Amino acid sequence: MKPELWDEIERFLKGELNPLETSAFQAKLKSDSAFREKFEQHKELLNTFQRYSERQTLQKRLNTIPLKKEGSKFRLNVKTYAVAASLTSLFTLVGGYFYLKSNNNNAEYKALKKDVDHIRTWQQVITQKLNTPSYNASVTGLLLNRKGYILTTAHGLKGADKIEVENNSGSFSAKLIKLDEFNDLALLKISDTLTNLPVPNYSLFTKAPEIVEKSFILGYPDKDMVYGEGVIVCTNGFNGDTTSFQLNIFANPGNSGSPVFNDKGELIGIIKGKPKDSPGASYAVKGEFIQEFIKSSKEDLKLNRRNKLKSLNRKDKAKQLEKCIYRVKIY
Repeated sequence: MKPELWDEIERFLKGELNPLETSAFQAKLKSDSAFREKFEQHKELLNTFQRYSERQTLQKRLNTIPLKKEGSKFRLNVKTYAVAASLTSLFTLVGGYFYLKSNNNNAEYKALKKDVDHIRTWQQVITQKLNTPSYNASVTGLLLNRKGYILTTAHGLKGADKIEVENNSGSFSAKLIKLDEFNDLALLKISDTLTNLPVPNYSLFTKAPEIVEKSFILGYPDKDMVYGEGVIVCTNGFNGDTTSFQLNIFANPGNSGSPVFNDKGELIGIIKGKPKDSPGASYAVKGEFIQEFIKSSKEDLKLNRRNKLKSLNRKDKAKQLEKCIYRVKIY
């Protein structure tokens, strides 16, 4: 299309032609089908660029919104608007893309194609993030019975909007049943329909732990479960705290809530934290206080009284126990 014809079409669309020019233009549209087709193509292209300009204005407005100052629901809405904006841009630019390609405008076609590809990629990234919402923190939990009760740590769970537990068997929604901030214990219950939860083979040991007693933990410091072993180095916790004991096992933040087992495979504690000046040590809530906490919940919660792991070696104990260990994701 000749530049002067483009100019005439744009002047017509803007209402800048005088009455005689307008009448002549309209008559040509009616009588010349080839001209009418070029007119419609150019009109669509102008609309495409107009919508693209509007999209960029919207994007600038979105960028000025202070996302960090609001809660997760507000951030999600803004992201949704961003996806809508990117989709609008994608569809409008695609129109221009095919128009320029069909009219052999190579330089403009390549430039527009690059923009279309960029927006398509950006939209896919945002959509993926919306479909996989991030969680605020994660800890470790221990399955107590087949009814879906899980024991974990209390810190971080108070005020949680949503809780999920997951391991190799799947991911489940969970609800908070009881919280004990003093002993840093929490009781969760899987709220999804349950069909194939394992029967825990360990038992709870409620007597006082002994110094130099061998122990090991299983937990989720990150996405994968990690095994750790050591010995009890002090029968009390921080500043002589009699509700907990100290062991020389390294623990990351995600290990909070990790169960501590003795060499027989009995549950003797739950990791609650670590000393600031001793990165290779951890504190754990004692078994007797775990028992008191479970009883005080008044839930229909009976623990396994018989330890079926006693005769197994450490490796086989861990294989049996890992089925009962969950990563607890807090939203």
